[in-house]
Amino acid sequence: MISDRFYFKLNYDDLYQLSSGVRYTGFFSTPDSLGALTVVELNSPRVAPLPTPAQPRTKVLTQLKTAVSYRVNHFYSFRSMNKNKRPREQIIADLSINYVERYIFLCGYSVERVELEYTYGFDLIIFTYDANCELENGKIYVKLKATDFLSMLAADQETIGFPLGRSDIEQWLKEPMPCILIVYDAQIDLAYWLYLQAYFENWENFDPWQMEGTITVNLPKKNIVNQDAIKKFARYKNDVLRQLPGVIRHRA
Repeated sequence: MISDRFYFKLNYDDLYQLSSGVRYTGFFSTPDSLGALTVVELNSPRVAPLPTPAQPRTKVLTQLKTAVSYRVNHFYSFRSMNKNKRPREQIIADLSINYVERYIFLCGYSVERVELEYTYGFDLIIFTYDANCELENGKIYVKLKATDFLSMLAADQETIGFPLGRSDIEQWLKEPMPCILIVYDAQIDLAYWLYLQAYFENWENFDPWQMEGTITVNLPKKNIVNQDAIKKFARYKNDVLRQLPGVIRHRA
């Protein structure tokens, strides 16, 4: 048996010396002074057979070369099995961020990625600017969801159903600034949006503290994320800011 550390190339002379037990004695047993092997050596799988008239040198060398090649191929196949692979979820998540950010920049706005998304519940924060390129008050919070399999409601095929967790919904409803859910379809490179506070305010008798662990929200397929949609988000934010002196209400 060839050792796992035996990775260097061997020519036919080296292989013949291996078969004769002259060199690399750490791998094969060496015959005694009479050229014979003991019974134990004959039964050992580490013994390299000596060439005899019944077993030509070419056959022995071919067997040794095959054994060496097998060990080398086994080593490289083992290494390839342990290579790091990037999950599909990470790829489409980055694609969704890239998709939304592009339209934000085309509107002349800026965006900040939230690295601790699991803590704050948002992925992006949008900052808007007026006609003089001056920073406006308020922010727009974006929650991104990327998927390869969108679920359409069977009734009309024009509405997307997407599940959300109760803990996230509670946090979004406590936020006065607009929170926008964006669902990215990686298969067709298209995203849809939903103004979360306005959606739940229009839900009659909705109480997030009495709901189950998850709830399915409905996104109209006509709500496509583009420049017009980003500017609409800015109008929602400005509408909230105008209500600050009084009672804040979300209207869509």
